[in-house]
Amino acid sequence: MPLNLPSEVNKSNSLKYKKGTKDLIVEALTDHHPLSLKELFEKIVRGNQLFITYPAVRKAAKELVANSILIQDGRKYELNKDWIVEMRTLIERMQANYLQT
Repeated sequence: MPLNLPSEVNKSNSLKYKKGTKDLIVEALTDHHPLSLKELFEKIVRGNQLFITYPAVRKAAKELVANSILIQDGRKYELNKDWIVEMRTLIERMQANYLQT
C-alpha cells in the first residue's frame, strides 16, 4: 500500500510506485485547497491519465477524514495541518537516518 506522502515527495523521480486514490487526493490538495469532492475529482481526472470514479474519490476522502489526514469543513476538504507537521517530522527523520553524509 503506497504511503500518503506530500506532493513534493510523490513527484520525485526516484519514486516510481503506482499512486492510489488517496495519494492523488493528497497531491491535489497540496496545490489547491480547500476543494469540494467534485473539484477534487475533476483535478484528479484532469491531472492523470487513468480511470477513476467519483464514488472512489468520495470513499477515499471519507477514509482520509477518518484517519485525520483530511479535514472536512462543510462540503470542502483540506489537508490536516497536524498531519502535515507529522509527515514533515517523519521525512526529516528519514533524511537524517538515510541521507547522512
